[in-house]
Parts: sequence; structure tokens; C-alpha cells
Amino acid sequence: MRTFRALTFIFCSLCLSLTSAARAAEFNVLPQQGDKPSIILVQGDLLEGDEKKFINSALSLSDTVVILESDGGNLVAGIEIGKAIKLKGFSTFVPNGSRCASACGLAWLGGRVRIMGRNALVGFHAAYSKDDGKVSSAANALIGAYLNQLGLPSSAVIYITSPQPDEMRYLTIADAQRVGIDVKEFDLKQPRGNATTPLSAPERKSLVNREKDTASFVRVYWQTLSNRLTNSSDLGRLFNPEVDYYGKPMDRSAVIEDKENFFKRWPNRDYQMESPPTSVSCDGDTCYVYGMVRWDLSSDTRGRRSTGSGRYSFAISWRTGSPQIFREVLDASDRKIETYRSSASTEQTPLAPAAPAPAPIQQSSGPELLGSYGAWNTYVKGAGRSQTCYALASPMRREPYSKLKDTTANIFITNRPGDRIKNEIAINLGYPTSDRSEGTASVDGKIFELITKGTNAWIRDQTMEDDFIRSLRSGSRLIVKAYSARGTPSYDTYNLNNVSGALNRSWEACN
Repeated sequence: MRTFRALTFIFCSLCLSLTSAARAAEFNVLPQQGDKPSIILVQGDLLEGDEKKFINSALSLSDTVVILESDGGNLVAGIEIGKAIKLKGFSTFVPNGSRCASACGLAWLGGRVRIMGRNALVGFHAAYSKDDGKVSSAANALIGAYLNQLGLPSSAVIYITSPQPDEMRYLTIADAQRVGIDVKEFDLKQPRGNATTPLSAPERKSLVNREKDTASFVRVYWQTLSNRLTNSSDLGRLFNPEVDYYGKPMDRSAVIEDKENFFKRWPNRDYQMESPPTSVSCDGDTCYVYGMVRWDLSSDTRGRRSTGSGRYSFAISWRTGSPQIFREVLDASDRKIETYRSSASTEQTPLAPAAPAPAPIQQSSGPELLGSYGAWNTYVKGAGRSQTCYALASPMRREPYSKLKDTTANIFITNRPGDRIKNEIAINLGYPTSDRSEGTASVDGKIFELITKGTNAWIRDQTMEDDFIRSLRSGSRLIVKAYSARGTPSYDTYNLNNVSGALNRSWEACN
């Protein structure tokens, strides 16, 4: 197939420009070169109206591959882009190491030929209402009708729409075959054209043994993380000197430090591989592995427990004779945080801001967790006129990571009925700023100006707070940009999935 033969050229020419998208979608067209197809590169979160931008980009094109990298976004935009792709007969491609989830995954399904890299993430979940975070029957009916138009069987429709809104089901080649989704897997290492060199019997045996050894190493790795770690050297020998660690280049010592900090937060750990790895493939001294793992983590001192499952992806080098990880990713598709009372509990729950802007955020003890909604938690403290309820979240990404890795940031949205305060917004940046300096809060590209004082920031124009809350409820990503006292910019990215559930719970508890 001509499109498939061109993918090596396409991927190599674009791999340096593919980065994790946390911004409004961009549509870039690379014109046809010789016998190579045209390319439409879609990166970023899909917003309402983006389907029109895509159609405008695609109108004059014929033989085209649509390369997708997005965490999702607007449902209708994803479906309409998928319809346009199907109408034009374009192919769709999610490259190795890239993620195309939610609305993006629906768009990808529209491809005449659907292609995914060996370690690509294509994810699906049920559609939900932004108002309460609950499954939307009407929206899922819309998805079902679209999938029927694509000619997918009912087994595929059920597979795509059955995960809960706060879960993510990542497609595997085996699952695709089982539920009737036609998918081609592309591996950058595969032979081009029809030229292949058969392996000799000893080479074939060596390759099989290497793949078995790699699968065993991954099993040992999860066992090592499960309370079997005795010192840093036990962990350090498992990693390459340089590691692509959850999308960030880090040296071995930084990875070990991050792991050790994680172990301190979660002293009790149990990781269980759900089955042998879904895929193990080796090319010389380099092997690629992915599969599913379940975890049960707890901290008696904090009274917290985390359970769930996720899809792991490793790249492992055998060049030194022993396996060493040089890329690690664990993408959580099902995660639950619980609290419990323990006699060893000494650490306090995150605290709410008590003073209105622009005074610095004050904190007091005693908040009670009311519920968890994805990345958001809702708390209550006090009673009567002094009662305070608030929704709180921490950023899923902080940049520049090297300067902010030891700091903590949060956004608080507070209700204090005794003071007639509703949805007061305060942002803790985690580092000193220049007082009254400027910053921005961008919700899917819509900009709100901030003002800072100390380590905190607020919406500059308080009359815009209601509009900001409405944008949070309907948005998918919040990016907070601020400047340190030295003038260095920072970018905190917050996930807005299920924020409406947290806000609603806070309002109900304090009214």
C-alpha cells in the first residue's frame, strides 16, 4: 500500500515537531512531495468550530494522511472531523509515542486506513455532560450513530462507549481485531517495500530468547517497585544513564530522586501485571514493551489510598549486557483516590484559602474531603457562618520542570456563605513573584488576566470570575502563566475533566 510505504518518510520528517499538546488545536498542511501523500498534522485540543478549520485545510487535498496528536476536546468537532476524513478518503495515523484520546480517537476512526504506531496511545471513553460529569445518553447516541456511519459493528460501539467518563480505554491491536475495528500497526523498524531478509535459525532463537528475557525483566521491575526496594543502587541499575521519563529527558539520578520521593508519599505499594505484556518486540539490543498493570498504593501517615490500572510502555536497552530502561510511560486509565483514618495519620489534608484577594492565602487545619472528581477534590471545613467549602486541583504538568519540580501549585475555588462569597478563585504558584505583576489564565485559548502577590495569583478583574468559572466548566485545559521575581515565566497545565462535579459538590455542601 502506497500510503503505508510513505509512512517512514512522514514519521521521520515530523518526529522532531511532535510534542505533547496542551493547547488549542493547530492544523498544519504539508503539501505532496513527489509520490508521497500530503499531510495534515493535527496537534492540540479540539474546540468547537475546529471542524470548519479542518475542512478548509482539506478541501483542495486528495491523497492525504492525517496525523493526530491530541488529548481530545469538543465531541462534535471530533465527530465532524472524522466524517470529513471519511468523505475525502484520507488515512489516519497516530505515531509511536503519541496520544490521540477521546474526541481525537473518534476523528482517527474516520480514516479509510487507520494506522497506529506500535507504542501509540489511542483512547476512548463514554461521552459526558460538562455540567455534572455524568454519562450523557444523548451524546453517546450521537457517537453510536457516527460509528454506524463508519460501518463499525455493535461490538466496536460498545467497546468505545462503555468506559466511564473518568476512565480511558486504550486500543490494542488484539482488541481491535476482537471487536471488529480494522487497524494497521506501523513500526518504524519494519522493512520497507517487499525487501525482507529472513532470520537464520540461530538468529530467530536469539530474538525469541531476548524477547522472553525482556518480558521477565518488566515483571521483575514491577515487583521491585512493590515494597521490595532496599536502596537506591537497586533502582539505579534498572535505568539507562539518560531516560525519556514520562515525556521529559532526565538523567538517571533525577529519575531515582523522583522515584524515591514517590516512595515516600506511598510507602505501601503493590503492582500486579494484569497478564504477560501485550507486546514485546526487539530490534538488536533495543526492545519495546507495553501492557497493563494494576496498583494498590497507600500511606498510613497521610490516610490516603490509590488504586487503579494503566497502560505501561517501556523502551529497554541491552547494550551493556543487562537490561536498562531508557523510556518509561504509565498512562492511568482507571484511578481512584480514597481517604481513611489511621492512628499513624499525622499529615494534614490540603488547606483552603481563608482570606479574600488580594491578601495572601491563609490556611487553617481541619478540612474534610467530600469527594474526588478526577484531578479535582472537594473539601469542607468549619460550620455555621464560618463554614468554607472549596474545590482544589494540582497541575498535571509544570514547566520549566527543572526549576519547579520541588515546588507545589494549586488552584482553589472557594464558597463561604457566611461572607456571601461564591466561587472565589485563588491560585497558589508555589514560588515568589513580583508583587502586582501580570500573568494569564488560558482556558482552551480564552485568556483571563491575573494579578500576583507573593506566591499567589487572582483574576485581575473580579467581575470576570463568573465568566472564568463558566469557561472552566466547558473547557478541557487550563494553562496558568506567571513570572517569578526574577522574570522567569512558568506554565502550569490543569486538567478540567470533571471540574463541574467538584464545583457542584462544593456549592451543595455550603448551601
